Amino acid sequence: MAFPIISSLTGFKRVAMKSANRKTAGGYTMGFPTGSIKKYRFELSYTVVSNSDVSTMDTFFNDNQGGSFQYTDPISDSSYSVEFDQDEIEFERDIKLPGRWKFNISLVEV
Repeated sequence: MAFPIISSLTGFKRVAMKSANRKTAGGYTMGFPTGSIKKYRFELSYTVVSNSDVSTMDTFFNDNQGGSFQYTDPISDSSYSVEFDQDEIEFERDIKLPGRWKFNISLVEV
């Protein structure tokens, strides 16, 4: 399944991450590199979103939370297998523009 296209994307950030094993001991968490393969995290910001697009994203989130899906990077046009990097989406209503919303999405490559 592919991530839905919502035309009101106003912010995009792609963060390169190196994979690491995380270990916690004595209250400290340490990361140990597992190789040279980098993965990406994508942070998307949407503003002036219609009720219909909010419904589309809400449904997609609920149907795909905990699973992977395809996301196309709007800059490179490359496709990545990703999953949501968040447990919830906060849809915030824009008071100045009735019927419009804003929200943020965080995706991580799997």
